[in-house]
Amino acid sequence: MAFRPAAKPSSKKESSVWAKIAEAKEFKSGVHITPGKYKFEVQRMIMQAGHKGVCFIAELLVLESTKTEAAYEPNPKGSTASFVVNLTKNEYGAGNVKSFVKAVAGLHDEAFDPDLTYGEYCAAGLEDGEPRRDIDPKTSMLVVFENDMEWATGESQPFGPQKNPDGTSNPGRIVLCNAHSQAKKDKPTEIYTRCNWSQAE
Repeated sequence: MAFRPAAKPSSKKESSVWAKIAEAKEFKSGVHITPGKYKFEVQRMIMQAGHKGVCFIAELLVLESTKTEAAYEPNPKGSTASFVVNLTKNEYGAGNVKSFVKAVAGLHDEAFDPDLTYGEYCAAGLEDGEPRRDIDPKTSMLVVFENDMEWATGESQPFGPQKNPDGTSNPGRIVLCNAHSQAKKDKPTEIYTRCNWSQAE
């Protein structure tokens, strides 16, 4: 995995929103991001429950933006944009979030496999760095993913900017996005922004 949780993942068996995301087929969509080609820095990732349902929200800082469609101006450099996905009402919501998380965290497809153990994941050379001592090798990768993402969207915010003890800070995780306009299937006259996420080199 591309990040380290602060506490040992539990062996809970109940399903969670992250289990649904892990099992989902990936889809691409976006909210509040206009068509264009982008380089973003993650500022914050949260799960928010409201009267309209549970939403995944990623707050992003625009580092670079390029215009790709004549009818739309991209979000300008230095501005902030939000990738918002309603996981309650959007049938493709879990897949949208999965695509984003894979790009931000640099995860392999195997990181979502409920039938693969962490030990097997490491043995296949898929772990980023040394095997984690906080995880039992027999733990399902789905459980690892659920626990890691609950931690990542909590107070720690490991993907956002981090302050160091000496007063300096490290930037948030970088992610690339190619966003373009697309007509809604159920409402062809309405346009939404479709986002294709990729990991920054």
